[in-house]
Amino acid sequence: MRFYVHSFILLASLFTSVNAMAQSEPDMDNNVVTAKGRAVLGYWYAVDADCSPKDVKIQIVTQPKNGKITTVASKEFPDFDENDALAVCNKSRVNAITAVYTANAKYKGSDKAELKIIFPEAEDWPMRYVIQVK
Repeated sequence: MRFYVHSFILLASLFTSVNAMAQSEPDMDNNVVTAKGRAVLGYWYAVDADCSPKDVKIQIVTQPKNGKITTVASKEFPDFDENDALAVCNKSRVNAITAVYTANAKYKGSDKAELKIIFPEAEDWPMRYVIQVK
């Protein structure tokens, strides 16, 4: 049996003055605020019961009008609940895919984007973002 998880993170050490808040549910609006024009929207991963990673893909359904979303491969720690049988997987980084928003130069204001997270052998997760660039 395969297990699928997605997570949201803040990379304040990489993107100064980034403050992101996101719903962890698919198909919900996720609000992101960035003061420097760049923000990590989230990362997603999939693992088998033995903690071996599986490929997850991101389809950019709608690029923001005033910026761009890029995806990068990353290695992240899973965040299974301590009572979950997969909590043992939390000790090692697994292959993940990360979505990053970058605003157009000097842009300030609101932007929107839509992604589809494609998990192996599972339903796709639509994700909507409202991004405030300050």
